[in-house]
Amino acid sequence: MDIATASPTLFFEDQDLTAVVEELSHRVRCDSQLAPVMKQIVGNRWSELELGTVELFLAKLKMRSLPDLSVDRLNRAIALLSRQDCRRLHTLFLEAVFARFPLHDASNLVEVADDVLGWIQPLLEEAELGRRQRKLLNGMERWRSNTL
Repeated sequence: MDIATASPTLFFEDQDLTAVVEELSHRVRCDSQLAPVMKQIVGNRWSELELGTVELFLAKLKMRSLPDLSVDRLNRAIALLSRQDCRRLHTLFLEAVFARFPLHDASNLVEVADDVLGWIQPLLEEAELGRRQRKLLNGMERWRSNTL
């Protein structure tokens, strides 16, 4: 089967996803709960994070190869984020998506966000670094193979 035939039907352009990610970035920076922790994680690399987020979503949505992710940066982010932070980030993402798209067009983005949240939350609960790294690498491989 041709991979293009297996890809989900998308009802938006790449620049629409970029606009959603930029809206999310703005909402995160203005959020009293998330802004401090995200500043520790991101520093002054917001544009790099936005670009990486767009690439990550497009990889999942269009069944492209997953962009390179730094395990060290992901481990640092996981060490700083709480479950409440992840839920808040997810909520802000949903708000950004629904501010840009009607419900039927937003469903693919919401599904990817739910997958990411389902992958990250168990990692937040893993205190032992070695086990967390193994779970992180396993999740990255599952994402790459499109089984996440």
